[in-house]
Amino acid sequence: MNQMRAVVVDDHPLMRFALKVKLQSCGAEVIASAATVAQGTELLSREDYDVAIVDLSLPDGSGRDLIGSLSRGKREKVLAVTAQPAARQAAELISLGCGGYVSKNVDTVTFCDFTQRVRAGERVIDPGLASDVLGRLTNPGRYPSLTEREDAVLQAIAGGVTKNRDIAELLCCAESTVRTHVDRMYTKFGVNDRAMLLIAALHEGFLHHRSTVAALA
Repeated sequence: MNQMRAVVVDDHPLMRFALKVKLQSCGAEVIASAATVAQGTELLSREDYDVAIVDLSLPDGSGRDLIGSLSRGKREKVLAVTAQPAARQAAELISLGCGGYVSKNVDTVTFCDFTQRVRAGERVIDPGLASDVLGRLTNPGRYPSLTEREDAVLQAIAGGVTKNRDIAELLCCAESTVRTHVDRMYTKFGVNDRAMLLIAALHEGFLHHRSTVAALA
């Protein structure tokens, strides 16, 4: 088999370097790298690669959006990596056609195995999430889901906008509508305050870690 051709999309220079070292230890040639959604979208659309390592938290958007913008064939060659693995997010990406999902902290042996299997056309999931992801894919009704407007309210709260009035102004809606969305999310996640809502949403993979740190601080 020819040498694996790999690309890396991650905004942290040290993490890009670490991922390149891991890939080289797997026998891969790293042909290009990018640091943003915009750069990554252009890079992955242009390059002929065997596997692409894509971080899900990027400065100008979500790696999920980058992956979703690709053709089906290119999505299948993507191994998504994250510092905050979550089963809901993994299930969503696998359903989207992504080749795999794994924690950035996975050991090198597992990482190499995953890259080779993605190259071969298999679907791979972080070992710590596999059973939960399978449950979500086979029985999605058991797990919480959010409407587009509920998600917008949640992201506003996670970003530090704490008052309903301010969220309503940000989203151009009535304050009572914001209250309704928050109450519905409380019910869906089984919580009764915003701090617990953010913790539950982070655990389920609804939030980007960076946006949530400030809100929980």
